[in-house]
Amino acid sequence: MRKIATTVAAGLLSLGALGAGSGVAEAGQWGGYDTRDGGVALRDCAWASCGLHGRGYSDQHAYIYCYVFGQSINGDAGWADHDHYLADWSYYGRYYSADNYMTWGGSIYKC
Repeated sequence: MRKIATTVAAGLLSLGALGAGSGVAEAGQWGGYDTRDGGVALRDCAWASCGLHGRGYSDQHAYIYCYVFGQSINGDAGWADHDHYLADWSYYGRYYSADNYMTWGGSIYKC
């Protein structure tokens, strides 16, 4: 019985690693920043009161993993959990930015 349970557990872990099964996050999307109001805040969490680490600009890039709900900004409570890249594509860090100021071309899933 123990061997069967171990085999089943190993199989489920394999499916998770392949991205199959329920609860497994889909791949993220490349995106950028809508800077109509200036640079987009790069924060520690999904609230305007969280630590600010810089700003995203239209010549920079974001790899958006998923979204979370946080403080409503311009009527939208969604925040992107993303990696931030500078204009030369060098990695800057992982942050949250209000969805209202993000752009992307595909589906983004809830974290």
